[in-house]
Amino acid sequence: MKAVELVAWGEALGVTSLEVPWALRARARRLEDIHNELVRERALLSNAPDEELVVQLTAAARVIAAAACHLEDAVSDARREVG
Repeated sequence: MKAVELVAWGEALGVTSLEVPWALRARARRLEDIHNELVRERALLSNAPDEELVVQLTAAARVIAAAACHLEDAVSDARREVG
């Protein structure tokens, strides 16, 4: 992550550039929590008569997991830049 990107992340998150790794990590954890909740809901509703709902929950969980992974990559990049 370039210094300019670090500053932009800081502005977007309302923190200093030194706090970006922490702020991003908090959001990645939140996405992980959302993912886990979606997986639990999918499991609870797996026998529901609405198969489309289960398919949508599965897709939502997959997308949230990918977003969390992307944020984790940003956290790693930010940590390297901050030092």
